[in-house]
Amino acid sequence: MYIFLFLYTSEASIYTSLVLLHDTPHILLYSFPLYLILNDSIMIKLQKASERIKFARYLTGLDRKEVEQRFSINYNTLQSWELERNPLSLRGAEKLSKAFLSEGVLCSTAWLLTGEGSLPSFITNCDNALHTEMNIFREIESFKTINPDPIVTLISDNSMYPLLEIGDYVGGTRLYSDQILELSGKVCVIETTDGVTLVKKLLYSSSSYSFNLISFDLDSEDEPILLDVKIASAAEVVWIRKQGSVKSMCSRASLPAT
Repeated sequence: MYIFLFLYTSEASIYTSLVLLHDTPHILLYSFPLYLILNDSIMIKLQKASERIKFARYLTGLDRKEVEQRFSINYNTLQSWELERNPLSLRGAEKLSKAFLSEGVLCSTAWLLTGEGSLPSFITNCDNALHTEMNIFREIESFKTINPDPIVTLISDNSMYPLLEIGDYVGGTRLYSDQILELSGKVCVIETTDGVTLVKKLLYSSSSYSFNLISFDLDSEDEPILLDVKIASAAEVVWIRKQGSVKSMCSRASLPAT
């Protein structure tokens, strides 16, 4: 099933469970590939229990040794789950869920075992700026850890409004050379050969190995369309961390093997 979720809320964060989305006001549905929502973010789907364990642990900010020291979960056992050497048991999932909860991350046993149910979410006071910044940092580091050759950048203008606004973070996996052609028509984080990082819609140009870069808001800047730009790398935006009120895009992607 393909859906596009466009969410508006006055809160600093949104519900992270797809099951609870009906409780969020003003949900509009459009046709678009499905991504999962994580704490104001768009996050690629975690298909394996090993990936879900690692991701939830990254959100706590703990390494395996710290998990062992604080919660008596054996280092080697945790490593074997995260490296898929041994399957996660129900008892193991329950111990992990309690450990993550103690660190301020709500993560259900069912989600760890099957991927079904509510996605992990932070338990914080949304008015606490320090907690918010720490959450953003953890999510960025988690995204970088589970993606090959990642790039994350901060949106500094409103040229891609309404999808992106000043203060949002976006991320993707870099592609190079001929692989960039696969991204024509997509919103990307782009690194030009001049060393400039931009977030634009990417369109292939008729000029050799050049691209046209398109803004969504044509009135937001002097040059909303950049023609025949030479590109060093491009990464399709597959992760969005919204600041303040939330407008979240959902689509589908696969998680690279770890």
